[in-house]
Amino acid sequence: MGKQYNKEIKRRRRRQYLTRKRERAQAAAGSKGTPKKRAAKKAAAKKAAPAEEAQEG
Repeated sequence: MGKQYNKEIKRRRRRQYLTRKRERAQAAAGSKGTPKKRAAKKAAAKKAAPAEEAQEG
C-alpha cells in the first residue's frame, strides 16, 4: 500500500502548493500599483525638506 499512499500525499502536497502559488500571484497583482505611489511620495518628501530649510535659513 506504500506506493498508493505516496501518490495521494504527492497530489495533496501539489494541490496545497498550487493554492499558495495562486494566492501569492493574486496578492502581487493586487498591489502592483502601490509601491510606485509610495516611492513618489518619498521623493516628493525629500524634495520638500531641503526647500523648507532653505526658506528658514
